[in-house]
Amino acid sequence: MELILTLKGFIAFYVSGVVMSYWKLYFPAMSLLRAINENNTALRYKWTTRIVWGVGAAVSLPFLIPCILFDSLGERFIIGYVKTLNEKEEK
Repeated sequence: MELILTLKGFIAFYVSGVVMSYWKLYFPAMSLLRAINENNTALRYKWTTRIVWGVGAAVSLPFLIPCILFDSLGERFIIGYVKTLNEKEEK
């Protein structure tokens, strides 16, 4: 019984963490990318990008928690992510 409650808590933590990563990191990054470069591949294939983000966020959630919780780290992450997407597009 205790294991089931612990597992439910862990799953709730992970699902809420992935949802928070969309809200605090993914959507602001896509808004910034749209303002910089509307023809980016990540914006054209938005459903594929969302799925890839969700899987990536689920795998790397323990490392994304500081970026989700602290705005200064989140802004640095967003800027770096958008720079990387633009570099990949230009090559």
